[in-house]
Amino acid sequence: MKKSFFLTLFLLTTIIYSQNSNDLKLWYDEPSGDIWENALPIGNGRIGAMVYGNVTNEVFQLNEHTVWSGSPNRNDNPDALEALPKVRELIFKGEYKKAEQLANDKIITKKSISEGNFVMYSKGLLKCKANPKRKDFFKTDKQTEGTLHMCFNPPYGERLDIDLENFYSAIGDTLKHNYPGSTAWLITSDTAALKSVGLRTSKRIALKNGDLDCKFVKYELYEGSRKIKKL
Repeated sequence: MKKSFFLTLFLLTTIIYSQNSNDLKLWYDEPSGDIWENALPIGNGRIGAMVYGNVTNEVFQLNEHTVWSGSPNRNDNPDALEALPKVRELIFKGEYKKAEQLANDKIITKKSISEGNFVMYSKGLLKCKANPKRKDFFKTDKQTEGTLHMCFNPPYGERLDIDLENFYSAIGDTLKHNYPGSTAWLITSDTAALKSVGLRTSKRIALKNGDLDCKFVKYELYEGSRKIKKL
């Protein structure tokens, strides 16, 4: 009986192990070519790559976090571990917006912005140390003191499925009513959505963002109207 028991246990263990091993393998009928969405992401949280799987000429697109932060920094959030199951649950339910909002609040670090500010200060790019905070742009109060210089890179409609016309219109309304006397720059490849901002541009620059033809536009914000009255 003992021999039969151990033999059966060994076979079951082998079968289970083989099934798990096969589940971890991804097989495709063809390489991804040069399509970014078909490549596979790999990474460890600090450095990552997109693997295309092309046979004759393989490409690895690399990304490393200090490219964006400017220096090594803390990118952890103590609330992330507890929030992760809920984020996954929302994704599986198809509630992507709620999942994104929760991830931004509980998983994305609150420290990288301050670290980036310190790097700019140490290199002489800032005259004084600032204390940046994360806020909802559309819920900010009216700016009554000082002059702000803002730069926006809103969605183009390439990956995020949102109502671009209303989104860009909300950007324009918020700039108009809450930031008089300030300056805003905005880059986008969606010229149709850009018209929904509803503000007159003072400068327009054509440039490329990857393969996308974009416009980099400047808004000089003011209260009321600047229409010249005819005498």
